[in-house]
Amino acid sequence: MKNTALAFRFLTLFLLLLGSLAHIVVVVGLLTDEAVISDFYLLTPISIAIVLLNVLIANGLKARRKWAYLLGGVEMLSFIIVGGIQIWTSDFSSTIISLILVLLSIKVLFSLKAEYKNNVVSMQ
Repeated sequence: MKNTALAFRFLTLFLLLLGSLAHIVVVVGLLTDEAVISDFYLLTPISIAIVLLNVLIANGLKARRKWAYLLGGVEMLSFIIVGGIQIWTSDFSSTIISLILVLLSIKVLFSLKAEYKNNVVSMQ
């Protein structure tokens, strides 16, 4: 991945889709009494914050800001940790998805590091 800003834009679109689907599931759960309204109140600000964070990171990466590389690295590290925990604690079907998440996060993390060295460090 040469352009990690583009990768974070795709991640933002994916998270928007995932957040929309999660909201639909919660609304259906509310209609069928499988979920409570507090699930909806918890889900909404978290999904909005994550999407805004990714938009901020993508715009910062496009402008080659140092903080964007650091925030992107922290986000990828959190994906690696969460994926590792899911691999450790879940059954085989979700292990494959978690493994893909971890491998893609590692790839983006190394790409962020390389792009940081090429763009930000060389400009100083």
